[in-house]
Amino acid sequence: MTRLTSIGLCAVLLFNVCSCATLQKDAIASMLKKEKSPRVTRQRRQLPSPCGSLQPGQLCCDSYKYNPVTHLCCNDNPAVKPASPTAIPGCCDQSAYDRNTHLCCDATLSPHPPATTLPACCGPVVYDSSVNSTQLCCAGAVLNKPVGVPRALCCGTATYNPVTQVCCMGFPVPKAGGPNATSLCCGPFSYDISTQMCCNGNIAFKSATHTHCCGMFSFNPATHLCCNGYPYPKLGFISPSCCGSSVYDTLTMRCCDGSHVVLITPNQDPCANLA
Repeated sequence: MTRLTSIGLCAVLLFNVCSCATLQKDAIASMLKKEKSPRVTRQRRQLPSPCGSLQPGQLCCDSYKYNPVTHLCCNDNPAVKPASPTAIPGCCDQSAYDRNTHLCCDATLSPHPPATTLPACCGPVVYDSSVNSTQLCCAGAVLNKPVGVPRALCCGTATYNPVTQVCCMGFPVPKAGGPNATSLCCGPFSYDISTQMCCNGNIAFKSATHTHCCGMFSFNPATHLCCNGYPYPKLGFISPSCCGSSVYDTLTMRCCDGSHVVLITPNQDPCANLA
């Protein structure tokens, strides 16, 4: 191969390499140009309004057109707003009302009672729920407070005086021990916690020594044991325990089958003869 031929081949190869590089550069530039071009966004098809065409400022309420300045959409019904400039409009079922003057209770529109400071709903009725009110809402019914009992409370469907009564199982009952006593409920009855105890629904005697319940009874744990819901004396045993409904001394006796007490005999199984 001559020197001129070699030079020619090199020139051809160099041209091809440059051409490939130019083509790759043009392809990359074209791709970048496409990425930078703004994307075409699809517009969502707007569903036709059930009210038809709306004028500026109008809204749709079910299938009715209305002006939100003068009307409210109340339960799919355009209702006229209260005329007062100070009104706080609201909906009550399909009607509009002024919250300043009325209450909507169970879809029933009622005016505020005269001289009411804190109107509230009691079922479908409006009543005064303020502290100084003469009414109470008890179990969905408006009740009058007893005369002379401004702090009356609800007890089920009745009212009661918390100074002289307690509410036990939905019924007012007199306080055990009088108005100054601290009374609680034991089932449907009241008891004085300073002198009585509630043991399994039964009111039992309480003292400095009788401080625990055993079944329905109170007992002194220093002198008695509670066995099967009944208090039994410890009988002076050094190590007393229960065996069914009996008390025995674990140092000298054995409880067999959970109900029989036998004396411990040296070198013998005390419960063997009971088999």
